[in-house]
Amino acid sequence: MWIVLFSIALFGELPYLLHRRLGWTSLSDAIYIATGIAILWYTIETSYLRRAMVLANQIAVLPLVTAGIEWVQSERGTHAESVVLRNIGKGVALSVRAADFDLEKTDLGTLGNRIEGPDVIEPGQTVAVESFGYLAGDNEITKKVADTLVSHLKPTAQKTQEITISYEDIAGGKHERLCGWVRAGFGFY
Repeated sequence: MWIVLFSIALFGELPYLLHRRLGWTSLSDAIYIATGIAILWYTIETSYLRRAMVLANQIAVLPLVTAGIEWVQSERGTHAESVVLRNIGKGVALSVRAADFDLEKTDLGTLGNRIEGPDVIEPGQTVAVESFGYLAGDNEITKKVADTLVSHLKPTAQKTQEITISYEDIAGGKHERLCGWVRAGFGFY
């Protein structure tokens, strides 16, 4: 509706105002001016549309890494729950890292939790990763205090965890994703 009204105003009212009311130019010149304005408007609109299409095409080929907990078969053939990272995007995720979280300074050092990320996750691939709680002194892990974080990240856990996963695409673009495990369940925000 607004396009029709704008077009009527541009090609009807503007030439009329320029020609009759202001006596500024001939009617054909006023129509040329209105046509020039329409072409300029179309050029700007097309430029914004092109930018949106380029962004959509880039997003369509980028990696998108998510985290979760799944049952995984170990090398010994047993099944256990494990923290997994999954690339649900269309591109390869490189140098995947999860930032340490739930850090707490104590007299013994820093207590924290870590999820080890792989170097590469192919599109559609799910990778079981090592996760553990640790005690660190002078920025060096001195002791693992938990062999897996599955129980700390499950829906029955006592607190909410926010984990930042960072990775790169094959063009060198850096990406970050905030994943959250909350007591009511697993989700992203």
